[in-house]
Amino acid sequence: MTTMLTEAPNMEEFQNSQRFEKACKLNFDIGGELLRQLVNHKLSVMSQPLDKVLQMPHNQMMFQKHLQKKILHKDQVSLLNSNTVSLDKMDLSLLTYLLLNSFQISLQNQKDIYQLRKCRNDLAHPTGAHLKTDDVFNRTFDSLKSICCDLDRTLTTTNPGVNVATYTDQLFCVVQELKKQNLVTRVSHRCRIQLCQEKLMTELFEKNDSLTEGKF
Repeated sequence: MTTMLTEAPNMEEFQNSQRFEKACKLNFDIGGELLRQLVNHKLSVMSQPLDKVLQMPHNQMMFQKHLQKKILHKDQVSLLNSNTVSLDKMDLSLLTYLLLNSFQISLQNQKDIYQLRKCRNDLAHPTGAHLKTDDVFNRTFDSLKSICCDLDRTLTTTNPGVNVATYTDQLFCVVQELKKQNLVTRVSHRCRIQLCQEKLMTELFEKNDSLTEGKF
């Protein structure tokens, strides 16, 4: 009886830790890759490479203004202006910033991206890296599914009659694998720092009532 009483809290703690780690992996790894796919799709529609879009005058003015407001960091602006700029070098906060400010996206895309960011902000709160419910994971999954459905509509339009793996199919496969895993490595300290930095970045943007053009 004593053994059962001492083991029960440990199992609950492990499950809560798993919820947190899987929610982070879903948002950062799977979500990050999906946002890169979304940016690539927008670039394809514009028939422009990433560096050309970032160098457009209205984007350059926005980057400098947000740098002065400390919404963007110097390192982020340097990355955006780099001769070797790449989506692979951008973290989720920067991908989110670009999608909301530098590209024309649908209202549903905006809603989904805001929800993904809100989920990351929620993950920044737990001090013990634990979640008692699957709420954050489920909200993240719903937003990712919505983005996949939007990309799938384009995929089926550009490949009529061709049997191709949809973004939704791929998402379900990787999420099913994620659910089966027992993640033994705790979320890295760097990941926690990134969560807190993005939360601060969002708060700074929202406090700037004078900003009218940005949506981050």
